Amino acid sequence: MLFPIYLRLWRQAPIVETVYPAFFMIAGLLLGPVTLLGGFHGLLFGKPLTSRSPVWFKIALWLFKVGAVLMIVVGPALAIGTTAALAAMDYQTCSQLRRSGSGWQVFWVKNDGFCFRPDSYIEDNWPCKDMDGKTYCLRADGL
Repeated sequence: MLFPIYLRLWRQAPIVETVYPAFFMIAGLLLGPVTLLGGFHGLLFGKPLTSRSPVWFKIALWLFKVGAVLMIVVGPALAIGTTAALAAMDYQTCSQLRRSGSGWQVFWVKNDGFCFRPDSYIEDNWPCKDMDGKTYCLRADGL
């Protein structure tokens, strides 16, 4: 989810869509395997983990610490850094492109002409406008 944002910035795409909770989901890369491993351990052996399995606890504790750092430090730093980079590259927020009810989704546009209220959306949230009986869609992937 984060990698496409930086590719669009690299290509200086006309529209960049940022979903801010994705910055905090980076911690799931480490917390997910811990949760799965702990759940499978309980299913396979039918008993909870105890302090008699010190290797598991050391690994799990380390992964939880790193996951917490990712969520508390790295996630906000990435969000702030990306927002600063977008502002420095002359992107402006466009609340008109956002779907109703998507409060965490923000569209950044390079040109004011790309900021409009869409009549519909296709594919991957690409905004479309109906004009003169035709539907014009703006590719939001930067290609």
